[in-house]
Amino acid sequence: MAEAGRSGGQLGALILKEIRLLVRTPAFFMNCVLVNFIWPVMILFVMTSGEQEDIEGLRRLVGSNVSLATLLLAGIGAALLVAGVSGASASGISREGSQFFTSKYLPAPYLTQLKAKMTVAFLLALAGFALLLGVLAVLFQLPAAAIGLLLLATLPAIAFPVLAGMLLDVHFPKLVWDNEYRAVKQNMSIVLLMVISGLAGAACIWMALRYSAAGWTPAVTAVLLLMAVDAGLYFLLAKKGADWLAAISA
Repeated sequence: MAEAGRSGGQLGALILKEIRLLVRTPAFFMNCVLVNFIWPVMILFVMTSGEQEDIEGLRRLVGSNVSLATLLLAGIGAALLVAGVSGASASGISREGSQFFTSKYLPAPYLTQLKAKMTVAFLLALAGFALLLGVLAVLFQLPAAAIGLLLLATLPAIAFPVLAGMLLDVHFPKLVWDNEYRAVKQNMSIVLLMVISGLAGAACIWMALRYSAAGWTPAVTAVLLLMAVDAGLYFLLAKKGADWLAAISA
């Protein structure tokens, strides 16, 4: 019990440390925090600046002709895109810069440090996607049950870029930079994550449009596949993450 309490206390302290770093550093705030919340603003801008007749037609189409299974698969694709654009996870190690090597002397285990970074990245992506769903629910008058199911089913899709981003940054950290913007703007881990998540998200949206008559099979398959991939990535980080971090040298 004492060990579990100490581990939980370390995790909480490291999460607060990550949040402070992201909020207090303008470059990190813009590219890792604010980017999660631009999607609802973009949707609102498009919907308010377009032709009212076209918007009403789109609302009727979504409300009457699109099945919940199709919405679910499209939502999974959107979640992959939203979470993949955020650099919070894929710059988790790089953000430390030269200060990373002090983390080797922290009393917290390496895995706990990774968990803190991934927890913050996941919560930011989840908050951004939840806000996007809320805006879409109001605009298209989606039922609360559909929104709840969408939010639940897209959790594995949000977790995938977080886990993949951390895995990339552990292997390819950009620790040498002279200003914070270089840590995110010139970080290949973030670029690779955007490409991977973008392709996966686009594939889900394409399948939602192409196989809308296939019922629940494509959506359920996507959820199960993402859950399996997430479990594999987490197991890999749990088994090898500490060794990979320890192997990073100046």
